Amino acid sequence: MSLDLNEYLENLLLELGGLGRFQFVLTLIVYGSKATIAWSTLMMSFGGAIPDWTCTWKTDLGNEYISNSSFINKCSFKNNSDDVHCDSKAYDTSMSTIVSEWSLVCDREWIISTITTIQMGGLLIGAFISGQVGDVFGRKPAYYASIIILLIFNVIAAFSVSWQMFAVLRFLIGMGCGWYLTIDVTYMAEFTPAKYRSLILALPMWPLGTVTFALFSWLLHDWKYIQIASAIFCVPWFIGVCIIPESYRWLVSVNRIDDAHDVIKKIGKMNRRPVPKKEELYKVVKSANRIEKGRKRTFIDVFRNRYLFRTTVLLGMMEAVQLIVAYATNRFGRKWTTLVFFVLGGLTGLAVGVLQFLDIPEKGRWINGFALTSKLCVSCGWMALIIFTSELYPTVVRNVGYGINNTVSRIGSMVAPQLVYASKHIPGLMYLLLGGLLLLSAACVLLLTETNKLALKDTIEEIVEKPHRVEKKNESNHTDEYSGGIRNTFTKDEIHTHI
Repeated sequence: MSLDLNEYLENLLLELGGLGRFQFVLTLIVYGSKATIAWSTLMMSFGGAIPDWTCTWKTDLGNEYISNSSFINKCSFKNNSDDVHCDSKAYDTSMSTIVSEWSLVCDREWIISTITTIQMGGLLIGAFISGQVGDVFGRKPAYYASIIILLIFNVIAAFSVSWQMFAVLRFLIGMGCGWYLTIDVTYMAEFTPAKYRSLILALPMWPLGTVTFALFSWLLHDWKYIQIASAIFCVPWFIGVCIIPESYRWLVSVNRIDDAHDVIKKIGKMNRRPVPKKEELYKVVKSANRIEKGRKRTFIDVFRNRYLFRTTVLLGMMEAVQLIVAYATNRFGRKWTTLVFFVLGGLTGLAVGVLQFLDIPEKGRWINGFALTSKLCVSCGWMALIIFTSELYPTVVRNVGYGINNTVSRIGSMVAPQLVYASKHIPGLMYLLLGGLLLLSAACVLLLTETNKLALKDTIEEIVEKPHRVEKKNESNHTDEYSGGIRNTFTKDEIHTHI
């Protein structure tokens, strides 16, 4: 595809209503389902909670040694006269978690963090597979495959008979989550005009999911019910099977022009806007003379191209609230918004790590303040980075590229539970390490190319090593010779040419 085709497809969204009824329905279904994904991802935050418990202490002779109530959550104690051991454990019945289900305390406590790490390993695998599936078979099949995976394995997990079986199912659930978190951004980005993209992708659907998850955890207080509820909440999103179409950009990229035009007609009908004739689309595509002609791109193509390889490495290093990010990414750009939040998050994270070693008044309040600030900055920077990543790759490998970076990010999420476990024994370790990594990520941002308000690229051939300066456009309107009467308006504040 040529740059003219990129701009034609980008500007076509504005002519079809920009942010209209179609985009509202798409956002409600595709991005709204992200709240459900948060449930599946966060389940271990409740499932791995340790209820209060007591032991029945007995001597080696089998005699009861001491009242349970004297020792809560205590694995052992020293006694000079008798050999005492915990004969059996009794857990607080006000909540049921996998800890109370399989007695994962004391010398078995490591199992909790290990299950979380296994789940995050599933996210890694799911992100990698989804990247390839989404670019080969389309965005819509990949999206619904993730929902089906979560529906099936959340139900089965509720009937686990051992922690080993549960761990395997958490891996598969994690795979479904990673699968979804790779495809949703690509799917949304290709239907949303550049000027609205950061606004839509920054909608706080994940925080909404975490809030509702906390509410239902409090209401249900049983890990099995929460697993089943996570599956039930996957069902409503299947209404979109008959409503939302395949990405027209992806269809054009694989030379399915008739299907792409059918999608364009559907968008125009829902937004009540006139639709260009199919011949106009064929004319622009033919003039571009760079259609993939059935070639199936893979992750190998990302690594063969020096620019995409460099972009992937830099993004991968960084990958390991939301309304403020939408404003910042539009006003100041994706690059500088990500940079600022990562720097602030890194500095405040380092401050928490240093405070762990100091003995100062109000130490707890200072730690909480800096930790919350660091968390806020990480959340904002992460959302800006998601938008940035989706715009840096061309359509033919956009989902693959995003999937690779999503995969790399899951390596960090696999290590994180073990790091939390280790920080109990080495104060300050977690925040010092993460603060340093955030600053390293900020340095990587400086080497990436700004994408704010630029048309999405569609083929690898359009990616160059050192992009020229963005050409300034006159404020006057300009009609593309291939638009067939559709006015494609380019201003310095809207669509720029980036060669």
